[in-house]
Amino acid sequence: MVVLVVATLSIVDMWGVIDAKLATNNAATQGARAFVLATTSNTAYSSAQRAAAAAIAASGRNPGPLSLKVTGGLYRCSTITVSAAYPVHLFPLFLLGGRGAVVVVRSTQREWVSPFRGGALGQVPTNGCE
Repeated sequence: MVVLVVATLSIVDMWGVIDAKLATNNAATQGARAFVLATTSNTAYSSAQRAAAAAIAASGRNPGPLSLKVTGGLYRCSTITVSAAYPVHLFPLFLLGGRGAVVVVRSTQREWVSPFRGGALGQVPTNGCE
């Protein structure tokens, strides 16, 4: 009976991590899209943060613990990287000496800023995007 309970809790823990991975993938993707579609570089990060939080909330999770990191800038032909991290609390398996660990699930998404974007994003390079 104890083995069945431990196995069931382990499966629930694994599913929680997989579900969090799907949610952080979606948050990183939506954050990256919102960043490259922002009208100005001043609003790009806040747009990415709002889109990522909305994606986490849409998956039924609290967006409070989400951490988002954006590298790169909003200018033509640039590549930005958005990394999302979300903590997952595991069940404490006291029978095995467990203390209820926290696993941080991370996802990364890269997006390319189009050379044909309008607005004051800098000049289009004459040799194209490399």
